[in-house]
Amino acid sequence: MENFNRSQSSDYTSKDEGTEDYRRGGYHAIRISDTFKSGRYVVQTKLGWGHFSTIWLAWDTQHSRFVALKVQKSADHYTKAAMDEITILKQIAKGDPDDKKCVVKL
Repeated sequence: MENFNRSQSSDYTSKDEGTEDYRRGGYHAIRISDTFKSGRYVVQTKLGWGHFSTIWLAWDTQHSRFVALKVQKSADHYTKAAMDEITILKQIAKGDPDDKKCVVKL
């Protein structure tokens, strides 16, 4: 699998979100080619960021497809927001079991 990378930089930050939030309780420092879930997901490039998280394009080595990984900030109040989001995404998936409405799935 060839490394998909729109930019040649392997930095985990971008000029937009700054580096001060890459710390305990903040954004998780991720670099291109980092792996998650015992090597299943291989980070290719950053797609974006928001107040609560960063989004990364990753290659799913188990299903041979690209996926987006959303990495939540780690402070307790962000964890609560993430758990609420997971609950909502699970409810959405129940309402569209055949994936015909093209709604983001967990």
